[in-house]
Amino acid sequence: MVEIRITVFSDFSCPHSYVTESGLRRIREPGLEIEYRAFELYPEPYPLPDRPLEPPEWEALKRLAEVAEIPLTEPGFVPRTTKSHEASRFAREKDCEAELRARIFDAYWIDGRDIGRIDVLTSVAEGVGLDPDELKIALDIDRYADEVAHDQDVARHLRVPGSPTLFIGTGASARVVVGARDARQLRHLIHDTARSWAQPPDDG
Repeated sequence: MVEIRITVFSDFSCPHSYVTESGLRRIREPGLEIEYRAFELYPEPYPLPDRPLEPPEWEALKRLAEVAEIPLTEPGFVPRTTKSHEASRFAREKDCEAELRARIFDAYWIDGRDIGRIDVLTSVAEGVGLDPDELKIALDIDRYADEVAHDQDVARHLRVPGSPTLFIGTGASARVVVGARDARQLRHLIHDTARSWAQPPDDG
């Protein structure tokens, strides 16, 4: 398989992102590289909604999650996620970003914890072997705030329409996929993209 880079713009408060990232973690393909970018849906000073989704959309997403065997419960509140994205950048430097992201998603979408709280994030991080005190200091001093803000700027520049948005490939030829996808759907998209790249150009 050819090398494929997937850039994922997503937010921890987005159930579609939770389902999609859960699917991506189940894919084991040679040459697949995934880069995570912050796309906070409700940054300060925007007000938080009462719930992540309206009932009809929620029911449709629950059905997809059930088929994909992904546990999903409605927490009943929407957190700020800036610190979650900063924690993800911290974990990237420690080579365990995917693992921490999975735990943060689970903490909110399964356990209903407030992932906007630093104490919650340090507790979750300890579960993947990160130093909670080191992470707390990094979050307290906003060490990764500029990197997270830069992701938001990149998203605006690329006119990212929502969370999650995946860019499969790079440059002008990248395939843009928006919305929830399970592992089977993602695998099909990746293989289809790889096949299209492997085809010789049409000279006619």
